[in-house]
Amino acid sequence: RRSVEASELERRRWARELHDDSLQELAAVKLRLGALARADPDQLEAAVAQAIQHVDTSIRAMRSLITDMRPAALDQLGVQPALEALVERSGVLSGLDITLETDPRYESGDQAPRLAAAIETTVYRVVQEALTNVVKHANATTVTVRVTEQDGTVDVLVTDDGRGFPVDGTTDGFGLIGMRERIRLAGGRHEIASEPGRGTSVRAVIPAARADGAATAAARTG
Repeated sequence: RRSVEASELERRRWARELHDDSLQELAAVKLRLGALARADPDQLEAAVAQAIQHVDTSIRAMRSLITDMRPAALDQLGVQPALEALVERSGVLSGLDITLETDPRYESGDQAPRLAAAIETTVYRVVQEALTNVVKHANATTVTVRVTEQDGTVDVLVTDDGRGFPVDGTTDGFGLIGMRERIRLAGGRHEIASEPGRGTSVRAVIPAARADGAATAAARTG
């Protein structure tokens, strides 16, 4: 039930993004094109330029949404390049000062093969959801994302200097249901530390299963 609920909340989020951004831009393009038929010939060039600008904005929004849904870098290059692109994009769009510190064993050449696809996806989504919450709710200026792998686990930590909130076990309103379910299904655990005026930290510890289906001995015994 909880997994289905988390899935439905995620679908609701994408639907809202499509409605609030892409659909609104397309509606504006339609209105602009409709106005061209009545435009003064002397103003036609400017009206066409505005319509093209709306189309460009819609294209950028759709590309961003597609990347958020499933970044190509995650499949093709691994979790570290995908996180680097996510942090860069989030920083540009939000104006936040975001620092990324990563130490995945596969990317550094210390461990092969790379992490299992499900684990990489979980790590990416945890960071993505945490950053989304910071942008929407925290009123922060700086964020630190730290992803390290040691002792058979991947440790994900996202901290911000925002306004924080009381952690009383009822944080579903902050979009954390999906995050919790992803971590649980990956066999991991999580914790959230926050209090008003002192920022928030979100941490997940996930078993470092490899792409060949094996996990390290530490992860299996943990």
